[in-house]
Amino acid sequence: MRLGPLSLQLRKMSVLSLKRGVRPMIGKLLVVLGLLELIGLGSAHVDAGVSKVAIEYRGGAEFDAFPLWKDVPVKAFAVAAEGRVRGTRWAAYVFRGTPSREGGKRPCIDVAHISANGAYAYSIECGPLAPAQGADVPPIFALTGGSSGSGVGESIIGMTLAPEVVRVRLELGSGMSITRPTAYLSSRQSRKAHVVRFRYLAVGLAQDVCIRRVIGVDEQGRTVLDAATGECGPST
Repeated sequence: MRLGPLSLQLRKMSVLSLKRGVRPMIGKLLVVLGLLELIGLGSAHVDAGVSKVAIEYRGGAEFDAFPLWKDVPVKAFAVAAEGRVRGTRWAAYVFRGTPSREGGKRPCIDVAHISANGAYAYSIECGPLAPAQGADVPPIFALTGGSSGSGVGESIIGMTLAPEVVRVRLELGSGMSITRPTAYLSSRQSRKAHVVRFRYLAVGLAQDVCIRRVIGVDEQGRTVLDAATGECGPST
């Protein structure tokens, strides 16, 4: 179900109101708003930029059956990757962020995870495929679990990139770096998500990280992307 800004706010209210006995009323409002939006009377746009929620899931559902896709705000999406790290289940999804003609060239990526003790989080980011705006402009990436760079915990990273970026090196706030090949969205995934084919990175790390810099290279080994993210504070 596609949710607009108002219904997203009500969803957040329903999380905060679990112990106040008003969840049934909020749930009915969400259903009504969702139906209005599906028939074109509500918002049909997924806002670009960060959209993060972290809650403590206590619903009693089986860990392996918990739907990590539940906060993907559209019906048409593709599974980019799934995995486990330190007992945490994670997944990455891609979808079109806007119905406009250019919407398929500005895909969204959603990463979500649930830990063994039931802590659930997701992050959604949308935008152009780096380095479309210049080699020094950082790519769009979604991140859950990390940000402090403490090294304790897990981090799930999802990043969207142009087809020429075949490998990326992530320089972390800790001073360490990791290098990974990128994956190429298949034709089937592209059709399912209503987006162009692009490359992406989806990875789970067994440490809490922040990403300081992203360096991407093409098939000839040429650097096509070299951008600071500004996520880790000033360099020391």
